[in-house]
Amino acid sequence: MADALVAALPCTLPPGPVWGQEDAVRTPSTYEPVDWLTLLRLLGWSTTVSSWSDPGVETSRHDVVVLAGDPDKLPPNHQDRLAERLRREAVLVISPAGSASPDFYGRRLAWTGPGGRADWLLPSDLKGRELEAPTGAEVWVTLEGRPVVVARRTGRQSVLVTIGLEPAGNWAPAAVAVMKRVLTFGCPVPTAWLDLAGTLVLRMDDPGGAPNVHLRSWSYRRLTETEWEGIGELLRLRGAYMSVGYTPGWLDDGDADRGTLLVDGAEPVRTGGAIHPSARVVHVDRAGNAPGRVNDYTSEYRGIERLREQGLVSVELHGYTHMHADAERWAAARDRYDEVGWYQEFTPESDAVLASRDAAGHPLALGDALLRKTFGVQSTTLVCPGDAWTPATLRHALQIGLSLVSARGFALRHEGRFCWCAGIATIPLDAPSGDHFAAELPVICRFHDLEPATLGVPWLGQAVDEWRRLGARRLIDFRELSSALALRLGLRRDSGGEWCLDIGGDGGESLPRPVPVLLHVPGGGPPPTDIRVERAGTDLRLPVQTIEGGIGRVMLPASA
Repeated sequence: MADALVAALPCTLPPGPVWGQEDAVRTPSTYEPVDWLTLLRLLGWSTTVSSWSDPGVETSRHDVVVLAGDPDKLPPNHQDRLAERLRREAVLVISPAGSASPDFYGRRLAWTGPGGRADWLLPSDLKGRELEAPTGAEVWVTLEGRPVVVARRTGRQSVLVTIGLEPAGNWAPAAVAVMKRVLTFGCPVPTAWLDLAGTLVLRMDDPGGAPNVHLRSWSYRRLTETEWEGIGELLRLRGAYMSVGYTPGWLDDGDADRGTLLVDGAEPVRTGGAIHPSARVVHVDRAGNAPGRVNDYTSEYRGIERLREQGLVSVELHGYTHMHADAERWAAARDRYDEVGWYQEFTPESDAVLASRDAAGHPLALGDALLRKTFGVQSTTLVCPGDAWTPATLRHALQIGLSLVSARGFALRHEGRFCWCAGIATIPLDAPSGDHFAAELPVICRFHDLEPATLGVPWLGQAVDEWRRLGARRLIDFRELSSALALRLGLRRDSGGEWCLDIGGDGGESLPRPVPVLLHVPGGGPPPTDIRVERAGTDLRLPVQTIEGGIGRVMLPASA
């Protein structure tokens, strides 16, 4: 397996279930250990985080060592700790430049290192630190023609890379691509990594939820079974897949004068704050926000379930009710139909209500159980209702086994905490921009069932087509992304000289669709023409396609 160590300067592993800064668009910082960790995980590499002061750093067996943090706080010859390893083995060591190098700003960024040249013109200034390039050093990246990434080769083909890029919060997707190239093209050992360039994750929020019935400013009808068939057809024609953030619990206001409620075709006893399975609900508006409108959640459920059975959509957890944890207080409140705050499920106020409940009574546990009962699947991702969450929310998401979180930003699970990923943009579907694909990481496009319900199903096809025109070449769901990120990839040559792709982790047996993997052999040689894939007794031989810069691509097949 490709094995990486992020050595924090000093170790900044936080307590609790959350690490990193959530943002819809943010460039990774070369100083932040969590940003390097998530970037390495997005490659499909095994990654460990440790303190630079850990005495095991110099004797570790990792192929890649990233010194993440402020290098100005280290002793002058800190890399000497790795000197023995660098003499014996081929290791990639990466560290930020620090304030010793003069800073400047520019917009013309160029990669001139291994794998072929690439150029970007940035829409805003990027901060760089001009580096010296002594005799024998290689300039891998320039900003306005001035060196900002310099590599030195030492020992047994080891490579020491200094990075002088400091995005400082600006969204610069090209800088993400540069960091990926340093890790992959610049590694002195053979590498294999997930090809996530041009990937779009489609995320639809709010099916199943009651807010469209109760909240006056969010009133619209449910999509019908027939309309879901239309959504399935437009996905099928485009080779696209979509995640549905489903809310499995329907919250009743208890007002029989305002609307008639049917559950499994019968009228239940009306109780304010009662929760019913969304898939069994039909609500007929009598004197509410849309008198005469029939909100048929059973038709919606049948449409979603048919597309799920066809493999066109996956269902993920969008809370339990999408509403405040104190359901009875909401039902009694005078502003229950107008105050948006009642429709935020995971907030500090809700945490206070839930503090007296055990884990089994938390909305996430209840929602997860009801979602599994409704669709017969285990969700992989928490799609946060209203993009709101708290650390307590994510602690419960870990307890029920979720792997990903999608809110304003995107987080992946790593060793008992969710880590927010810089470099992955989360963008409204109706705000297309091809600039985000320059990061060569997935772009998450979010929208609600409101848009196709009010603008028509063709609106979805038109929006997807615009993203495809701007560079989206794979349209996937969270289930596919979660399965791919669970893989641990490695490339090696066996004792007989044959190239082998090793696959570790726990995602391979549940891959819903083929996953593209890129290969790089150091030294400028071509990739192999075919490769053996070994995992858990499976022995396959797959063809390798050669693409630009001497990179190979192989399609890892889906599980039977």
